[in-house]
Amino acid sequence: MTQSIFGQDQGHISYEITEATSDNPQIQAQMEMMKGSTTDVYYLGDESLTVNNMMGGMINIMMKLDTEGMKMTFDMMGQKFLIPMTKAEMEKMKAEGDNPMSELNITYDESDTKEIAGFTCYKMEASPVTNPDIVIEAYITEEISTNAALIQGVDMEQFKGFPLEIIANMGPVVMTTTAKAFEATCDATSLMINTDGYTEMTLEEFTASMGQMGGGFGF
Repeated sequence: MTQSIFGQDQGHISYEITEATSDNPQIQAQMEMMKGSTTDVYYLGDESLTVNNMMGGMINIMMKLDTEGMKMTFDMMGQKFLIPMTKAEMEKMKAEGDNPMSELNITYDESDTKEIAGFTCYKMEASPVTNPDIVIEAYITEEISTNAALIQGVDMEQFKGFPLEIIANMGPVVMTTTAKAFEATCDATSLMINTDGYTEMTLEEFTASMGQMGGGFGF
């Protein structure tokens, strides 16, 4: 997908988790720790980098996408993992995988608008075909178009625009992520990942490792 914003092919969007609630008291304690977590999306041409900084820096996840494939780094309190995938491996996983977010029912309401980070956005709702109880409400702008990873497991090219606010209703958990700022510039250094000290493994190995540590991050 070609990235564009007012005729440019670059940008930087800063997000923050502004609300995180649960009707389960035990989960609510974890949700309180999620509030204030940040996500930064950088994109330049066909490259993008999404940086998630959660729980006051205890967890840092970076997702780099380009024409060659994907690199993901995961740092949880000093435990560092690097998960690379080629484009062919990503396509194979997409075809063979059991990803509940791969096929969505999507509706738009262009009459419902909101100003976010300098853009006039309109409402979108999306739910997995296999699990309509999960509802993603978002406000999107068609002035930003990038393949950057923003919602776990979701191919952003399914949407008519890029979300600047997301209200994810996942049963007992509701989380709101809102764009706080947009910059219409991005240089190549912003897309670089330092992998020194990271242990490289496959996605399958990483998923198994997360399961042993308790999981909980959608991997």
